[in-house]
Amino acid sequence: MSIGAVSGISRAWSSAEQKELKLGNGETRAVQEISRDWMDSAQVDVAKLPEAEYQQFVDLERQRIAANEFYLRSQYTDHSAQAIDSRLTSTYATVSSGGRVIATIDNQGTISSDYALSDTLQRQLAAIDNGRNGPDYAARAAALVASVMGGVVSKAGTALTQSSFEQIKSNQQNRTSAMNTEGMEQDELLQQILSWRRWLSDIAAARTESQQKN
Repeated sequence: MSIGAVSGISRAWSSAEQKELKLGNGETRAVQEISRDWMDSAQVDVAKLPEAEYQQFVDLERQRIAANEFYLRSQYTDHSAQAIDSRLTSTYATVSSGGRVIATIDNQGTISSDYALSDTLQRQLAAIDNGRNGPDYAARAAALVASVMGGVVSKAGTALTQSSFEQIKSNQQNRTSAMNTEGMEQDELLQQILSWRRWLSDIAAARTESQQKN
């Protein structure tokens, strides 16, 4: 059989078995473990296909390889949920009036209050939100709440800086998505993926050589 030979040009290039992976946040993600059993009875030389059919084959083959790689990585990634680091949810500041705490803002910028926040205050809080939660937003929110509701801001001993907040958050995310690289490197599927990539490279080289001769 010549390099890149394959049958069934007009039909689907691959078959797939759908699997569900459970992620740490309770969600599930559907992935496809795609096989290439359809290539066993190869008859057509892919390297000599017309350009449109050749590009279609290469694109679909790359998609199939990428799907298998995603599946493989998912199997060796720790999706277990970890409780959020308590430092991120600790108090950044309180707002007090008349000796009574009327609002508490945590390091994420989340506001807790026994008093209903007015629509005007909620719109103002939304206006100062730049899309990044953390102590910087918490400080702006605390100052705004104090101004609107009439109170004094007291920064808590558990308040974080924005840089320390982001470092803690980054470390937690890295732990949550830890990958067992050693185990993945020993998986037979990885060797198959590498061989498929080499196979595509061989087809491309054979096609280039054929075109140069012509």
